[in-house]
Amino acid sequence: MPFNKKSDTSLVVLTGIFTASLIAANLLGSRLLTVFGVTVSVGIFVFPFAFLTADIITEIFGKSTAL
Repeated sequence: MPFNKKSDTSLVVLTGIFTASLIAANLLGSRLLTVFGVTVSVGIFVFPFAFLTADIITEIFGKSTAL
């Protein structure tokens, strides 16, 4: 399916990044890492990318598209 607008392509790319970061956060969530003496899940380092891309999609394309 060809895309007619550049914004359609950027929406698909941003949605792909969002989906990939959510999957990565869930897969890496069970891994533990010790940082400065504190044991944390590796998923907390990946999840901000999901939040950031969701926020970008909402700001650029609007709330109706993001839902």
